[in-house]
Amino acid sequence: VFVLDTARRVLDLNATARELVGEAPWLGRPIGTVLPFLQHAPLEFGASPTSVPAVTVAGTETCYDLRLMPVHARRRDPAAWVMLLRDITDQRRAAAERDALTVRVQEQQQRESLSVLAGGLAHDFNNLLTGIVGNADLLSLKLAPSSEMGNNVGAILLGAQRAADLVDKMLAYAGERHGSMSRIDLDPLVRDLLDLLQASAARHYTLHYE
Repeated sequence: VFVLDTARRVLDLNATARELVGEAPWLGRPIGTVLPFLQHAPLEFGASPTSVPAVTVAGTETCYDLRLMPVHARRRDPAAWVMLLRDITDQRRAAAERDALTVRVQEQQQRESLSVLAGGLAHDFNNLLTGIVGNADLLSLKLAPSSEMGNNVGAILLGAQRAADLVDKMLAYAGERHGSMSRIDLDPLVRDLLDLLQASAARHYTLHYE
């Protein structure tokens, strides 16, 4: 608590304020000199109480809530002001941690929702693939070995196999399948992913792989 005159000079302060000021002289000195971090603070001394946006001490994480209350004498204009400084550093830090925790919880919930969605889609898609592959196999049995339709049936089965691989990845993402350890050649793997990445990239982006 600081008591200031109309020229913003310190008239009095309480014990906690003395600890903040330290050994520096304060009586009759401008508040901006006694507390340098208030030199550029938007202090508005008026006829009614005011609250200043939180003031942060430069070079530290300390943050203060600042309020000004006029002290009226018999005349209408304030004869002095009482300035209240409250350290809200811990509150600001706790609020930041709470906001960060809220974001993490929301992200976790989103990931869980996506996992459930991916698992449900994968199962439904797998049921469709079973019908596609089964009918393609039946069709291939009815075709003559020399039929040109054999290539078309083969393309259907190849597409279904790639779709089945995609289903496995979706189930793995959903936590219903576990990955396996094996040696792979990264080059063809990356090349297979290029089309997928290009499709998900913005139109004005072009992917180059060497």
